[in-house]
Amino acid sequence: MERSSRRIAEYFRDAVLDLPKLQNLRMMNAKAERQ
Repeated sequence: MERSSRRIAEYFRDAVLDLPKLQNLRMMNAKAERQ
């Protein structure tokens, strides 16, 4: 149980760290479409 919960915590931590990257990519794509 502890092992799986730790894995889930790491998964969420990685997801939170990846969110800014995804938002930056989305903004870059939006700017490229405008041009």
